[in-house]
Order: sequence, then C-alpha cells, then structure tokens
Amino acid sequence: MVAGTPDTLELQRLLGQIERQTGARPRIAGGGSEALLTELSEGKTDLVLGAFTKDSPWKTMVAFAPPLRSTVSGKHVIEVKAAMQNGENSWIMLVERASRKVSQSARER
Repeated sequence: MVAGTPDTLELQRLLGQIERQTGARPRIAGGGSEALLTELSEGKTDLVLGAFTKDSPWKTMVAFAPPLRSTVSGKHVIEVKAAMQNGENSWIMLVERASRKVSQSARER
C-alpha cells in the first residue's frame, strides 16, 4: 500500500474480491510509491495499491488496473488503482476484472 493513500472502501473491496478468487491472504506493507513499484517490477511483490497520477512514468514498466476512484489535483488526474508486474497476464486479468467489478459497484451507489 502506497503511503498516504486513503484506505477507501473500494480498496478493501478489491482486496476482498482477490482473496475470494485466489484463496490468498494479503500481507499488507506500506511504503513510498517508488520503492514499492521498484519491488513490484523486480518481482519481489505481487500487487501495489495506491494513488498514482494518470500519466505516471511507471505506466510502461508495470501494468495498472482500471482506476477505482479518480480525482483532479491541479493539472493532474490522480487515480486510486492497483499495479501489477508486467508479463503476469493471468494475474493482471484477474486483478483487472476485480477492479472493474469494484469500480462499477461504486458508480452504482
């Protein structure tokens, strides 16, 4: 979890969806986005949740799931979303489907 990211209902629901689909129990650790995304790109962690700019320079190095929530801050769009390691296609698809389900549910509230 990226430090400073608000603990939103959407993030909790996303983790719940992933837990139900995989049977995995998350081990949540916090840190700065650069350190966590570096660990992710090196395969040292499976998922990073946080608030990222829509035009993040990491978008070519990791796979971002659809945003769960978006806000505007000055000239930037900030999106709360999950990041996964590139190349892990089954994992990416699972997290993307779960993210879409959670964000659709949030829009319907």
